[in-house]
Amino acid sequence: MFEALQISPESLTSSSDSFESDGQSIRLETPALPLKTDDRPLERTSQSTIETARQPLTIAPRSFEGNLVTVHHIARIKRIKNPDKKTQKLAILSLDGLTVVTHNRDAKTKFKVNDLVVFIEADSFLPIGSSSSLAGLISNSNAGIEIMDGQKGYRVKPPVIGNHISDGLVYRLDEIPEIHEPYRARVLELGGVEATTELLSASFDSALGVQRWKFAPEMALALGHGPNAPSIVGLPPYFLLCPTWQRAQDRPSIFKPVHWRARETMWQITEKLDGERMHVYKVASERYLDYIPTTSNVFSTPTPGRREHVGICSRTHEYADDGQNQYSRVARESGILDKIRRIPYPNIDVQGELVRHTPDDDEMDDALRQVSNRFFVFGIWDIDRGAYLEARQTEEICKQLGIDHVPVLDYAPVTKHAKNTEELVAYANGPSRLGGLREGLVFKSLNAAEGFRVISSSWLDARERHQ
Repeated sequence: MFEALQISPESLTSSSDSFESDGQSIRLETPALPLKTDDRPLERTSQSTIETARQPLTIAPRSFEGNLVTVHHIARIKRIKNPDKKTQKLAILSLDGLTVVTHNRDAKTKFKVNDLVVFIEADSFLPIGSSSSLAGLISNSNAGIEIMDGQKGYRVKPPVIGNHISDGLVYRLDEIPEIHEPYRARVLELGGVEATTELLSASFDSALGVQRWKFAPEMALALGHGPNAPSIVGLPPYFLLCPTWQRAQDRPSIFKPVHWRARETMWQITEKLDGERMHVYKVASERYLDYIPTTSNVFSTPTPGRREHVGICSRTHEYADDGQNQYSRVARESGILDKIRRIPYPNIDVQGELVRHTPDDDEMDDALRQVSNRFFVFGIWDIDRGAYLEARQTEEICKQLGIDHVPVLDYAPVTKHAKNTEELVAYANGPSRLGGLREGLVFKSLNAAEGFRVISSSWLDARERHQ
């Protein structure tokens, strides 16, 4: 596949979706779908690039192990509002079951339905200094610089925009000349249909120097500190979402009926607990199992022929289920590691607060001391849908499985408890159902797509006095 061809520079620099070969006009075609990628004019190709295109391109058929860099058709482009910035729109590109989130301006100028595009999977690693054209493209993305096997490189970190997680990055075919130009040369020899079929079945990992990112266990101590550091096995998987609800004081539109329909919109009102973010997630699909650090706890097989992994994370790290760190100990004691398997979704992230007692909490009352070192759930993220389960559904699941849920105070419109921000802050003050003063309140829409928090002024005052 993609072996060297004797072609002229003129044939490579032709524009549009047809070009000349031996006096004949050849049109690019694809199976079932019209190819639109080559509607854009190609810039004049340098002699060195032409010579590269004449060399065989080392590629491999797609396999379970590879498939980091592949070519796909854009099946659909869906434009949606950005939940973080209401004035901006996003575009969701669907590629053969993969989802890529990008800004609408890019979708309008760079991509069209049926275009051939190059897809780069999450957790792909490209060493710095690579001569691949991907180096410049990835370095301008949200990729972070990491070290793997003693070598610095770019690790692809898909963007998380609002509640939408991208499976990877996507580029126009003509942005990657190492793939695009040999493909056009191949069309000259085989014709559009056969060349495109060949292109869509190939993996370009080795050809472009892309590797699968693997966390080095010896880097754990460099990533963290304190008693939990030796149990660190990596960073949280890219598909875990960490919500950051704004403070009510930063959302002056809360009481504007036109925007929030404050008199009608129902909210789940829960206590905001004074703890640390904790995730317990379960994945069973191959696309997610590939990203699990190799040093994590072993896969379990609850049913024949099915792999499943349950992981434990804080906001910043993933931890081994070794019983040697507080996250693992609390997860084991709560029973969540077994109970999560009974939640009827294959890929989910159970999110909550780890409430714990520290030596500095000497004045903690007995009631609060009894709930320390416990995991309280506030949401369940459906990884496949890229959305939270509804608030009532999450509460019911926790109740049925005996999982601690953050205290729910009410399901009601905001205006039931306050008419302005000052009254809302006053409502946040009060005793916690778990003992002591509550840190505040969290208002979450019933579909859990948006929310805000209110910090208790009484709790802030008490914290200041004890510092």
